[in-house]
Amino acid sequence: MPSTPPEPKPQADPIQRFLAELPESQKPFFKYLARTLPREYCFDRKGISVRPNGVRSVLSRQDAKPFCTPFRVKSYVEEQEGNGWKSVIEILNPDGKLVECLLPWRILDGKPNEALGVLANHGLRILNGYNKQSVLELIRTWKVSARELEVSRFGWTPDREAFALSSGRVLTRKTTEASYRFVGNADGRQIGNSAVWKESVGRLAIGNPNMLFACALGFSTALLPYATSAGSTIYHLHGRTSQGKTRVLRTALSVWPKIGEADKTWIATINGLEGEMARANNHLLGLDELPEEPPQDFSRAIYMIGNSGGKGRSTKDGTAITRQAWRTSVISTGEDSMAGTLKKLGKPPRGGQAVRMIDIPLEGAFGAFDTLHEHATADAFVKALDVSLAKAAGGAGALFVTGIMHGSAAHMEAYVSRHVTEQAAAMQDALGIVAGDTKTTEIRRVLDAFALIAVAGELVSRWGITGWPEGTATAAVQEIAKRWLGDRGNMAYDQINVLESIRDHLQQNQDRFMTIAQAINTEHDTAEIPGYQDDTYIYLLASTFALSHGKATSDAAVTYLLDANYLHAGGERNSQQYRLPKINGKRSRAYRIRKSLLEFDGKQQGSGETSTQNVVQMPRDTGTAG
Repeated sequence: MPSTPPEPKPQADPIQRFLAELPESQKPFFKYLARTLPREYCFDRKGISVRPNGVRSVLSRQDAKPFCTPFRVKSYVEEQEGNGWKSVIEILNPDGKLVECLLPWRILDGKPNEALGVLANHGLRILNGYNKQSVLELIRTWKVSARELEVSRFGWTPDREAFALSSGRVLTRKTTEASYRFVGNADGRQIGNSAVWKESVGRLAIGNPNMLFACALGFSTALLPYATSAGSTIYHLHGRTSQGKTRVLRTALSVWPKIGEADKTWIATINGLEGEMARANNHLLGLDELPEEPPQDFSRAIYMIGNSGGKGRSTKDGTAITRQAWRTSVISTGEDSMAGTLKKLGKPPRGGQAVRMIDIPLEGAFGAFDTLHEHATADAFVKALDVSLAKAAGGAGALFVTGIMHGSAAHMEAYVSRHVTEQAAAMQDALGIVAGDTKTTEIRRVLDAFALIAVAGELVSRWGITGWPEGTATAAVQEIAKRWLGDRGNMAYDQINVLESIRDHLQQNQDRFMTIAQAINTEHDTAEIPGYQDDTYIYLLASTFALSHGKATSDAAVTYLLDANYLHAGGERNSQQYRLPKINGKRSRAYRIRKSLLEFDGKQQGSGETSTQNVVQMPRDTGTAG
C-alpha cells in the first residue's frame, strides 16, 4: 500500500513571522501598530508608508518607501481643568528604544513645524521631506480609544482620586474609572519597598522621639488635603552642631522617593523656593543648615511657605501666569532657632511667623538619639542608620497613600477631623493650655499642627507600615510639643517683642534713672531725666515710655505689661500710671514697672514649669548603650 503523504504544515501568519523576528521589547509595540494603524498605511521595521491601492496587508512590501520611522498614537490625555488635549506618541528611536512624547493638540493643529520639532526631539525621523504633513495627518486621523487625565504635579489630584509620587508613579483609588498620566518632571526614585523601610528605618526609630516625630511628620503631608484647616508649616530642629540633626531630616525624607543625592540647604534653595515647595506638594521638603546670616528675604520666605502659595505674576502682555501653590510641610535644621535668626537680621519674630515656622530644640541622650538598639555607641548607631537610609526610600509613603485610598475621601476627612480634635485636646490638657483662651491662640494653632502629625503616626502604626506599637507616635509628638512649648513659653510673640523692646530700653538707660530718694531731696533738671527707680521698680515717664515699645501703641504695651505682671498700676481711676511723690515741687505720673522685667527671657513671669503629669512618657535607655 502506498504511504499516506504527511499533512502540510500550516503557514505562519505574515504578522506572526514578522513579530517572531523582533526583540522582545519591541513586539508589543509592533503588535499594537498592526492592529490600530489606519488602513491607508502600512509598516515595516524601517518605518510607515502609504499603502498602495489594492494591497490588503498592513505589512509594507520590500519596495516600499517609508515617509517616517515607526511610531504609534497610544492615548489621548485631557489636560487639567479641561484646558486642552494631548496625544501620547510612542516612538521607536534610532537606538531601538521606545520613548513617549506628549504632543499638545494646539501645537499639532496650530504650529505644525513646532509639532514636527517635538517629534524629532524624541527620535522620530522624517524620511522624505516632502511628506512632513503626512506624519501630522496620520496622527490626526489615528483612532484612539484610550483616555487619560493629566497630572502635572506631585501629590493628590484636585478630586483626591489619584496621588502622583515624585517618582512619577500615579496611585489611584480602586473605585475610580479614570486613568491618570503624570506629565511633569519626575526625578524621585523609590529604593527598596515598604517592608525594607519598616525593618530598617522604622525599627531604628523606636525609642527615639526625634526620629519617630520626623517619620510621622513625613507621613502627615499626605493627610493635609483631608485636614481642612491645616496649612503648610516649617518644623525647624535647632541645636549645637554634630548632634544628628541632618540624620533626623533624612529619616523624615525617607518616607517618600529619594530626590537627588545631596541634601537641599537653605542657602542653595531659597532663591528657587517657590518651585521647590510646589514640587513637594503633599510630600515633604527638607532644608538643611539654616545659616547664621540668612538672606534678607528669609523673613518673607517664612510667610510665603506658610501661605501655601507664591507670588502672582503675569507675562509681558499682562496675561496672568498660574500662581504656584502647595500644601506640604518642611523639615528644617540649623544651629540657631528661627526666632534667634530673625533677631540677628534686626527683625523680631512675629506671631504669624512663629506658627508658620516652629522652633523645636533638638535633645537626646546621645545627641539627637535616645535609644541605640543593638549598637554600643552613637557613632555605630549613626552608621547603621546611614545604611538603612541608603536602602529604603518611598515605599512606606506609597503604602500609606494606598491605605488612605481604601475608604472614600469624605470618610478620611471626617476621620482626620475627629482625631485631630482629640489629639489637640489631649495635648492642651497635658501641657496646661486652656481651650478658648485668646492669649494662647498661637499655641493652640501649633498644637493643632502637632495633632495632625500624631494622627498620621497612629495610622501608619495601626496599618502595620512602621512596626511601631500603637501610642508610640502620640507619645513622641507629645514630647516634642512639650519641648517646643518649654523653649518658647506661653506668651504670644507680639507680646514678647514688646516686652523685649521695653526691657532693652530700660537696660540701655538704667544709669540715667535717678533714685526716688535722691530725686526728692535734690533739685535737678527733669528734662534730662527719663524716669526714676527704687529697689523694686523703674518709674518710666510717659514721654519716655512712648519711645520704649517700638511700633506697638502705648495702650497695647500697657496691656502686655499688665498681663505679664510687670506693670504695677497706681490706682488712678482713668490711668494705669502711678503718681510719684512731689519732685521739684510737682507730682508727676509714671508707669511703675517691676525691675524683674530687666531679666525677661521671653517667657511668662511666674508661670512655673510646663505641666507634665498627663504627657505620655517615652521610654529611655537607662543603662549603657545597647
